[in-house]
Amino acid sequence: MLGCFASDMAGTFNATGGVYLSGGVLPKIKHFFLESGFREKFEENERLPFVKDIQTHLILEEHPALYGAAGYYSGIFI
Repeated sequence: MLGCFASDMAGTFNATGGVYLSGGVLPKIKHFFLESGFREKFEENERLPFVKDIQTHLILEEHPALYGAAGYYSGIFI
């Protein structure tokens, strides 16, 4: 279901820069997720065939927002 939904959202928002998946659950079930058919379902979207070219990424950092805020505060991400 996640692959289908992510594919629809990638097409809706024209996510040409990629789809980044993060959150509390995904890093904990990383091995299950990587062995699942997520990418196959993501690419299976017949209405939006261009999503096959969109990259997907799994963020494993526990607190990515803190790193982003620290980078912004320090002037790295302006």
